[in-house]
Amino acid sequence: MTDQVPTHHHGDSTLHHHKHEARIEHNHEHSSAHHALHHEAVVALSSPPHHAASDKPAHQPVHTAESVHLKAQDTKPATHIADAKDHAPAKAAAAAKHETLTIADTHPAAAKAVASDGKHLPLAKDATVASLTLDGLHNGKADKAASAKSLDSLVPAHLAVDAAAKSQEKPSVQRTAGAADAGANLFATPADKHTASDAKAVDTKAVTAPAANGFDAHKSLAELTHAGVIVDKTPAKPEASDRPQAAPGEVPAIKVSLQAPADKQEAKPDFVVKKDGTVEMLNNPQVNHPKEIVIQYERSGDQVGLTDAQKAAGGNLFTYLDSQLKGQFPQAKAEDFKVQDAQGLLRDSKLPAEVEKNIASQQQSHDAPQSSGLPERAAPTMQDTRRITDGGRHSSVPRSEINDMTPPVQRIPNEAERVQSLKDTIASYVTRGEQHPYDYAAKRGERGWGIGRYGMTYNQVHDWLSGMTDAQIQELIKEGKLTPDQAKNLEKMRDSMQHADQSGSDNDLDPFLKAMKNGEGTEADIRKGVQQFLPDKVQELAASDQIGKINGQLAKDAIQRGEQPSVNPGQVSLSFVLGHTVNKAEYESNPEYKNFVDSANQAYQMQQSSRDQSGQVIHVENMSQVSDALNHEVGQQFWREAASATEYGNLGCAISATKMLQHLGVQIGTHLDVDGSATDMRHRGWQEVSLAQAERSGQLYVAVLKEGGSHIGLGLGTQVWENSSAKRQVVSRDISGSTLRHAGRAFIVPIQNNTAKPNAA
Repeated sequence: MTDQVPTHHHGDSTLHHHKHEARIEHNHEHSSAHHALHHEAVVALSSPPHHAASDKPAHQPVHTAESVHLKAQDTKPATHIADAKDHAPAKAAAAAKHETLTIADTHPAAAKAVASDGKHLPLAKDATVASLTLDGLHNGKADKAASAKSLDSLVPAHLAVDAAAKSQEKPSVQRTAGAADAGANLFATPADKHTASDAKAVDTKAVTAPAANGFDAHKSLAELTHAGVIVDKTPAKPEASDRPQAAPGEVPAIKVSLQAPADKQEAKPDFVVKKDGTVEMLNNPQVNHPKEIVIQYERSGDQVGLTDAQKAAGGNLFTYLDSQLKGQFPQAKAEDFKVQDAQGLLRDSKLPAEVEKNIASQQQSHDAPQSSGLPERAAPTMQDTRRITDGGRHSSVPRSEINDMTPPVQRIPNEAERVQSLKDTIASYVTRGEQHPYDYAAKRGERGWGIGRYGMTYNQVHDWLSGMTDAQIQELIKEGKLTPDQAKNLEKMRDSMQHADQSGSDNDLDPFLKAMKNGEGTEADIRKGVQQFLPDKVQELAASDQIGKINGQLAKDAIQRGEQPSVNPGQVSLSFVLGHTVNKAEYESNPEYKNFVDSANQAYQMQQSSRDQSGQVIHVENMSQVSDALNHEVGQQFWREAASATEYGNLGCAISATKMLQHLGVQIGTHLDVDGSATDMRHRGWQEVSLAQAERSGQLYVAVLKEGGSHIGLGLGTQVWENSSAKRQVVSRDISGSTLRHAGRAFIVPIQNNTAKPNAA
């Protein structure tokens, strides 16, 4: 009777323990050193007929094996191999008689690789294995019960069979060898690469079972799909990809992001973490070796946060990949292990403390490098705003998330909401997460200590106090903005600054101010000085003064360039944290500064929106997408469709406004007059508010100078887009330079139902 040898099939499973004989089969359609993971050798356990073993074995097929996972019961080589092809004639003859030869006889070097804990047995690539016998040895004696136990240990739990199945005389089970070992070369880049279909062939009959947490770092991705931990969505046939591949020995980076809207989606990711926590694998990076391993979280609509299930599943997946890569590449254990998480999604995920610490350190150095002068705590707010700017036209942000951005604050009585929003924006990059932000102290390099909620330095405090008179200080006391004791401390600090300026010696400074200026003393000492000389209300007054001066300098700079004076919240915020006024050319030429300005503009709109809207969910416009789309309309002459009726552009404001809205995907008719436009918006149920409310809302609005035919245009914050009668085309300017600043009303453009991709003009 000839034993039948199974191919890749997981159906019939039986075990017999008469005289156990194991054979190796290996499909050689593809062959490389990487087979141990992706095109694995299959161990077939079978039983001979129910009679004594003959001296001559039945004819057996011959196949080449590269790697065999074995189990022995002590440190002696317990595996005996008869090789009928590659060794001496005497040994081949012995094999033909079913006599056994030790590993040392056939593969002397390999004998040292077999140990009792089960290691890989490397065989020569062209070695031919005729039979394989595994005996359990106790004190040098064969023990068939131990042998059976050893064979059972090779069977994965999800393929185990019951006693009834074992009674059938059929081949028992298949075992993919090598993939589960901690030392498996899972992310190596072999010279002979495999395609996705190689791994797919092994997983065709994969057993799927739900598993919330089964990301065993000792197992390959192929095995995780077998266990049901990951859903395999890799294509049956290899697909062409233009994604860069990792060079031999190169550590792949891990990139994490929310799914982009359909019109922004890039190359297909490797993994998608669904809203319900399911992890899908679209590409196996252990097969295709990309330069970046891309994880995307499923996003629905205007979502900016992760579900609890995504936080757990994403954390498990990242921890698995992190462990795999660091185990494979020693250099990845250092801080140069690359993680790209511009949206801070791993910050929300459930990660081990050490992994979380390493990621936080990387994000801090990447998003706010100390050399840039940006605050060291800027990263979380920059990440939160990226979730919005990388999304669709609008986002729904939980109020709690905006509150988390904003350190606790003491308000100045009667201060304008616009100034409050700007101050909260600045603080969100400096003291976010601080329970006592007014006591905060951190070094700012050559600028000395930065103190308090806004991280102000000595030069900023000096600039504020040096221009303050005794009369102004007394007025602040009358207004309830300073106590008499606080006023005395301010006068003392101001006088010491004046003495030091006159003498040119820092020794004439108050000791606290000297330490603050030169970065001297301990953090504890500086905190005590802040509490005494620059408490919360004093910091608020100083911050308001500095913001006002920056606004004035930026307006003056714009006028000198021949532009309308405008207030860019992001530019003001950047100037404040750097301690000097930054002009447009300076920040646009510096990528780090440009990213900060874009982020701060979005953060400012979030702060404004949270003040203007009620409820626990705040609807926020994507400042980047909306303003970019409208800026592409600048220079358009929409009046040409009705040249005569619009007096060749002199009365082109209504048709321009309605056309721009249509290009944003907003449902509205094309109108030639202001009245018709306003009536249409009112009939559609658009919210009608004052211009001041519209500017604060953080949403796109339509400003109407007056019904009866005067002027109309689109606005976002203080920026407006309108038809210029003088230039007869669409222009963009600050509202202070437009007649729309006198508008008596405005309509908030509804953002909930406007998800269409903006059209080109």
